[in-house]
Amino acid sequence: MKTLSIIEKDETGGQAPEVLARKICRIVDSPNPKQKYVIASFEQKLAVFLNWIIPWKWFSKILESHYGINN
Repeated sequence: MKTLSIIEKDETGGQAPEVLARKICRIVDSPNPKQKYVIASFEQKLAVFLNWIIPWKWFSKILESHYGINN
């Protein structure tokens, strides 16, 4: 249940829908939009970046630590 409460806290503590809507409007209005965008908090963007550059085992350990999962 600890993991579920952490996930719920992360989900409810997200950005306001208006923030996402403004960013989507800028993307739609862009003359050369990218194929991918990461619209997230700094910590979430950091997680995406780390997932790209560090080995999966390391990233998995970070996730396990964050969510209180013991393998």
